[in-house]
Amino acid sequence: MSDFYNRMADTALRLIARFGSEQTLHDVIPGVSDPVTGQNSGDTPIEQPVQVILQDYNLKESGMMYAEGQSIQRGDKKLIIAAAG
Repeated sequence: MSDFYNRMADTALRLIARFGSEQTLHDVIPGVSDPVTGQNSGDTPIEQPVQVILQDYNLKESGMMYAEGQSIQRGDKKLIIAAAG
């Protein structure tokens, strides 16, 4: 990445750290099925700490494709998650 984009990414991470909050992202890694025995190794739950900013969703930002009553509903929230840090 260019120096400009690196600086922009650093600024975004600093702002998310300053104004956001630490939350835990929960996910599940699906198990693998053994073709010989037919048994599943079981799912593995994982947790990862992330920095996030929670915002009210602004319908003006969404455009006509996501107009209210379609994908976006009144009261929906937008979550911005730091991609690094």
